Amino acid sequence: MKSKHHTPDLVIRVEAACAQLVEAGQTVTFTAVAARAGIAKATLYRRPELRAIVEGRRIAAGRPARRPVPLCPLRHPRATA
Repeated sequence: MKSKHHTPDLVIRVEAACAQLVEAGQTVTFTAVAARAGIAKATLYRRPELRAIVEGRRIAAGRPARRPVPLCPLRHPRATA
């Protein structure tokens, strides 16, 4: 039995969600893609292959990719300055 979170299935769902948003003239955001794909937004951020799909669509639409979130705010250069 296939898992609901099997990578090839998720890739297809995320690609389809991005395409649907573009076709509808809506902004491709992590929140919108997660809702359309039926997955948690955290999954898009945690899985590099899924995050790359969303960021690629955002760049193609003229929106900048999100800056990486530091893993530890205490180590972030701005947090120590």
